[in-house]
Amino acid sequence: MVLANIYGKPIQHFLDRLEFDILRESVPGDLGPDRLRELGIEHAQSGNLGRALSFFERRRVLLEAASPTPETAAQARTDLALVLKRLGKLRHAKEELEECLRLERLSRRILTRCLDLLAGVEREMRSYRLARLHAGEALRLARESEDPVMAAHCENTLGNILFDSGDPDGASRHYETAVAVFEREGDRRSLAVTAANYGNCLVAARKFDRGIPWIRKSLEIARGDGFPRLVADALSGLARAYFRKGDLARCNDFAFESIASARKGDYFDILFTAYFYLWRAAKAGGQPVEERRLLKSLRYFRSKLEGTFPEVQEFDRGTAPEGKGDPDA
Repeated sequence: MVLANIYGKPIQHFLDRLEFDILRESVPGDLGPDRLRELGIEHAQSGNLGRALSFFERRRVLLEAASPTPETAAQARTDLALVLKRLGKLRHAKEELEECLRLERLSRRILTRCLDLLAGVEREMRSYRLARLHAGEALRLARESEDPVMAAHCENTLGNILFDSGDPDGASRHYETAVAVFEREGDRRSLAVTAANYGNCLVAARKFDRGIPWIRKSLEIARGDGFPRLVADALSGLARAYFRKGDLARCNDFAFESIASARKGDYFDILFTAYFYLWRAAKAGGQPVEERRLLKSLRYFRSKLEGTFPEVQEFDRGTAPEGKGDPDA
């Protein structure tokens, strides 16, 4: 609190910085900006977000010392913002992206990417009107650039925004469009992401026979191509689907699998989701001791999340926080 008062910044700012220091890993000093970016992307895709953060931050330091072009500076900030978003550090990600938008003479592609990422951050912060505005502008720019893959990313973002704001039918149309493009273009990682989103949307509409196969498709791609975060996410999606279908045994099986995968990368949003459905299953199955144990874990993981999603909102409505709890209670 003393530092917060001296510097006029919220205490969370200093807590985030401390967490970043813990996450950071050493980076070889002889790597140039291009190689740092290649390795940062590689680590981000493999789910090693702390290492990706280290490479992208080092790259930005080198670039800033060399007076980069606006395009290169914006690329460095959007790379960093993407990792910050996945780490759940939404305010920091938003700051990076807003700095991008202050730069002049950006290409249409980098501007589109920046707006699309910003829309995704705003969605997680529940600023749905701003998110739709920025995602719509990003989609317009992508279409004008005749960039089908970038446009598909924007379609996926719009689908997420509409789904979270209560319009699953509208979301489905965007997901369908995005899935078709990613399949045609052979973008398997993006296909895995969007297939899971589409499946979750269909499950929410109780269209289990259509939704579950899409989530399984995401899981198959993620496992086959080595995307550990997407594996954990798809498994949590299957836990959600089988809970809503009333199959508590399969819900528990997939939730435990998701937890085992998510713990390897400290994916707190996925861990929260998996524990949430274990908790709901314990309540539905009349297991009060297990329910209380899981509630302690949920409160711990809730304390790690800055953004919100449907399970977080439901949890917040139905419980009152009682401290951080024990993650292994």
